[in-house]
Amino acid sequence: AASRTVSQTAWLHSFLNADSFRRWEQAHKSERRTARVLLGSDDCFQKTKQILEILMRGRNPLPFSALADALHATTPTAYAASIRAGVAYALLFPALGDDPLIPVIGIWPEIHQRLHRPKTARPRAVGIAQEFHKAYLMDDMTALLVACAGKPPRVRGFGGELFAKDAERIEENIHPLPNWITVMRPCGDDSRIEAARRALASTGLTETVRQQNCERLIPSRQGRRWLVQSGRCRLQHILNKLRDRAEQEVDADFMVTPDLRFMPDCRPVVYVDSRPSDMALLLRRALASLNVDVFLSLEEFLLYEAREANPWLKRRKEGAEVAASHHGSYFAHDSILDAELEEHWAETLRVFFAERLVPLGGARVGRTSDGAIAVALADPGRYLLGLTEDFEYGAEKRTEIVVQPNFDIVFISPSPAAEAGISRFAERVGRDVGTLFRLTRESIFEAFTTGVTADIVLDALAEVLLKPVPDNVEKQVRDWFGQCRRVKMSSVILIKCPDKTTALKVRSVGGKKLKSISGTDLELADSSYWRTLDRELRRNGIAVAKAQLDRCEEK
Repeated sequence: AASRTVSQTAWLHSFLNADSFRRWEQAHKSERRTARVLLGSDDCFQKTKQILEILMRGRNPLPFSALADALHATTPTAYAASIRAGVAYALLFPALGDDPLIPVIGIWPEIHQRLHRPKTARPRAVGIAQEFHKAYLMDDMTALLVACAGKPPRVRGFGGELFAKDAERIEENIHPLPNWITVMRPCGDDSRIEAARRALASTGLTETVRQQNCERLIPSRQGRRWLVQSGRCRLQHILNKLRDRAEQEVDADFMVTPDLRFMPDCRPVVYVDSRPSDMALLLRRALASLNVDVFLSLEEFLLYEAREANPWLKRRKEGAEVAASHHGSYFAHDSILDAELEEHWAETLRVFFAERLVPLGGARVGRTSDGAIAVALADPGRYLLGLTEDFEYGAEKRTEIVVQPNFDIVFISPSPAAEAGISRFAERVGRDVGTLFRLTRESIFEAFTTGVTADIVLDALAEVLLKPVPDNVEKQVRDWFGQCRRVKMSSVILIKCPDKTTALKVRSVGGKKLKSISGTDLELADSSYWRTLDRELRRNGIAVAKAQLDRCEEK
């Protein structure tokens, strides 16, 4: 750890920024190779700084004779104490030159290379040949929730993953992504449907119930309300959840957090002065410069941010202790190298693009004519980062979709956002362009179970259609919804008596809690009362079969 500490630029800067040799000696006495005071005077302290500054900005290493000339030292021995202190604190490194073999003195070679490498140019605006901008994670969540409302898929008891057959059935209804966008896909191994399942569960939009002897995924009450909202409102709900969690994650350190976090898992965690980095703040500062209408080369942007605008290197240069850990603050150490901090900041930005901005429509992704990836920050991304308090999303041209009198919904050109909205109440029959959906009695009835109404269907179509909905289609849609009804279901306990005399006796014990439905059968509507009823019946010499008691216990 000590060798890694002294081999980074911050070690030299910490010495140059020190204002007292006494404080330096006290703070770093554990690194001394002798018990003697090495920097015994302010003159020695300043001369050591002078040597470092010459070696940092000039040729490195230098022969001792050349160093004396650079210092304009008439008596080189006047700097002997300073050189000895610099070597003892691993600020300076004496060696033998390659050719000829003469004594040289210098700073760590990698530090000198870093100090004198060419400045990284700011990322340039580029033209694109193809563009992708779609909140596909939200659309996948919508498709899965629609499926859960219609035919709830089975989930595994441990882990909650969908069974493969059910996942494949649902995945057939999601819009495929262009092949070139895979470089910006999330880093994990989850399929799109599994990522959508985890996101739905993390935002409280689904719940698991036991039906037909297996666990099944169904929409929660909040999920049903979410499903009938517009695409923008559904997206805003997700972004608001992430914004709220960004504030919680500042002090979370290594605590367990929901699957859908503001900052996806990107190890190691970097600590500044023993506190975990405020990732929302750092990302907001880094991405604020991105323009919604200008595409920048992704690789150039990451390289510039890593080298010239790295927040961790800036804090280290200012004298802050920058540490890192894969396992929480207790294991954090400050021996992470500057080069490693550069790699980690670039990877952090890449992960945030791939797992948050792109899947939620927060970034526009472009492909240049030579196949390189370019990015621009979209309005939902600015909203997620707190750079704006409102955003636009999902506006569709009215020239893309037509509803035919035969109830077919025809897409003249691809419109993924419209597909996600229409899939809530129509049956899919195709992909990309052509007849993609059909309004059917079954699809309307299924949509009704999720909370969709006739007005929601007709308004959603009116937002994206080239022409108004045909009169016969509108009338039939309203008629289908008019046939729908809602009923309430509740469980009751049926008490079957062997004869009328026993039924009367049981009725007298239960009182108003019991209702006669035949001469020998009684109904207990309040299932929470069965324990009290059983106790009172036993006091009156009436026993309930144990199998029946066990069944009541399950209820």
